[in-house]
Amino acid sequence: MTVSGGAIREPKNVKVLIGTKVSDLIEFCGGFAARPERLINGGRMMGQPLPKRGPTVPVWSKGTSGILALTAAEINDRPTSACIRCG
Repeated sequence: MTVSGGAIREPKNVKVLIGTKVSDLIEFCGGFAARPERLINGGRMMGQPLPKRGPTVPVWSKGTSGILALTAAEINDRPTSACIRCG
């Protein structure tokens, strides 16, 4: 799985066992370089935010593709706009 994002000191791709704590993965990648504003399980588009206890949760399935630790600068907190139907 991929451990990445602006808040991770040394982003890496690692093989992990189901049940490994997210905090252990972050520590293996050198810890936080900056305070993460949001932790996401999965990718940027379809990933789900981790619960408030964040790093203490384990990797719970084979389908877990990555952990993103995003800084405030990497998060789009602007209000949503009308769909322009680009699809």
